Amino acid sequence: MFKDGFERFVTIDKFCAGSSVVSGQSVGQGDSGAGLCFFHYDSYYLTGVVSVKDPDSNKYIAVFTEIKYHIQWIRGLYTRYN
Repeated sequence: MFKDGFERFVTIDKFCAGSSVVSGQSVGQGDSGAGLCFFHYDSYYLTGVVSVKDPDSNKYIAVFTEIKYHIQWIRGLYTRYN
């Protein structure tokens, strides 16, 4: 896990992710709330939501909120408003 410059943001429900190898795949201004997904057996699964991107820190790394810690809240909102 990358933490350089993000220590104050990384908590139990947050993680850092990014890549300096894949060009054009970093988080940019206005991307807060965007999803980080992984592909497994022909399906995409949401694992994180962009929370913090420090423009003065590592330009390839962002902090994501890990949704597994917020599933009950998400389901409650879905039930309430759907």
